[in-house]
Amino acid sequence: MSVIYKTSIKKLLKHSAVLDIYYNKQDTPSSLSKKVDAKLYHFIVVNTQTIYVDIEKMNSTLEAVYTLWDNSDISNIYIHIPVLLLKDIDTVEHILYEIVNTSLKNVFKSKKKIIITHDGDEDENLKDIISLIQKIQMARSLSMLPANMATPEKIANKLNDLYQPLSKIRTKILNKDYLKKHHFNLILSVNKGSKNDPCVLVVERKILPKYPTVCIIGKGITFDSGGLAIKPLKYMKDMKFDKIGAVNGAMALLHLLEMKSLKHFNLVGIFPFAENVISETAILPGDVIRSFSGKTVEIINPDAEGRLILADALAYAKKYKPDLIIDIATLTGHAESINCWHNGYFFAEPNPLRSMFETRTNAIGERMIAMPPWSEYNEALQSKVADLINDSSSCDDSFTAALFLREFLPSNTDWIHIDLAHEQKNSIPKGTGIRSIVDIVKRYVPKKK
Repeated sequence: MSVIYKTSIKKLLKHSAVLDIYYNKQDTPSSLSKKVDAKLYHFIVVNTQTIYVDIEKMNSTLEAVYTLWDNSDISNIYIHIPVLLLKDIDTVEHILYEIVNTSLKNVFKSKKKIIITHDGDEDENLKDIISLIQKIQMARSLSMLPANMATPEKIANKLNDLYQPLSKIRTKILNKDYLKKHHFNLILSVNKGSKNDPCVLVVERKILPKYPTVCIIGKGITFDSGGLAIKPLKYMKDMKFDKIGAVNGAMALLHLLEMKSLKHFNLVGIFPFAENVISETAILPGDVIRSFSGKTVEIINPDAEGRLILADALAYAKKYKPDLIIDIATLTGHAESINCWHNGYFFAEPNPLRSMFETRTNAIGERMIAMPPWSEYNEALQSKVADLINDSSSCDDSFTAALFLREFLPSNTDWIHIDLAHEQKNSIPKGTGIRSIVDIVKRYVPKKK
């Protein structure tokens, strides 16, 4: 599987098909259309005003087209972008992301090559988009690794390897002994039932204190049985995907580290990995755990485990004095429930960041729904025997999960919490959230505290 960028195509590879994009009533076939048989040529039509609906229709059409092309042994798909579309960078990113994801129906096994092209010289913005889409495909593939091939330490090492070619980067994997010594007790408690050790992948690029520090944190539950709040099989069978937050966050960070425009940013990644399974050592409902921050947590729901490992990661982030933290997770089933089209909930503060993130996720095609800023409802998290409970018995939803995480946030830090929804379709991940993280970090420069 590969996605490449090439201009001025003179000759097509063997076993190729061509897909033209007609944009805003520009419906002139490209020169590539004449280089293939009619049955191996297709076009899609999109307009700025109806882009979301157009893309939904496009995906349905392409699935049928690709079934036909598969019967013709097609291994190369040329996607031609009209010059007019190149001027609308948000829309071209949105369209290409959708086309590539649909083109690679099984990203884990696919051997198709996607060649993205247009007339004229190379476009630097498009090169950046294609580099980002390549990372999304890698994230989708890594997310599909089953639990026996992606234990906490195995997936942490796979991600760690991706950072090694970069300069000025320091990585470390905090192993179980380190976590015990330094009291990452929430992470350890989630992993108590597993024979596989937990760990935390930390990635650092420290430039100068005078520049902004941005920290990316992702939930890495490599398998979630629900613990002693065991899930039904119909929900448990896809729980290898509970590491998507960490994988997608790590790939977003990788892209940010490569961006020349952000070379002066201090960038940090904290990716906790654990396995939430059942054994005689598994955590019990009602257990009280002292977190890395020192706050105690009563575990009333062992299946609300993602917020526990994120809480220790958020508290650990304090050492970096971050100006902005973005965490990303498949945190709550409730995030799926509003409608079919959104990509998740988010909680953000301060308000300018909240407004910008909502606007930008809409512009690039990753619509997310803002949670309300009603912080007084944290009383729903009060425990009779600890500082907090890990799941509200009065209102169990994405918002109270965000309020729980907020209790562990370093002070004077701008924050975005992403709770992903509909992050996989037919057991194929979509790589959601990577583009949103990269986009907001490019545009939102937090003030030094």
